[in-house]
Amino acid sequence: MAVYKGTKPGFPNYSVFALDGARKPVRGLVRGQRTPERGLLLPLLREGAHDAATGTYG
Repeated sequence: MAVYKGTKPGFPNYSVFALDGARKPVRGLVRGQRTPERGLLLPLLREGAHDAATGTYG
């Protein structure tokens, strides 16, 4: 999925992400929100560029 390049302190600035279609969504905390929020999270495919500080792939 493609996203607008933006800036969030503490997160990498990737513009493309791939979802892991072999895994189901899981309920969890939506990170990076001003107010705590929970929802269904789609796992990213663990390939491509990797940010070790956040564990994010892009």
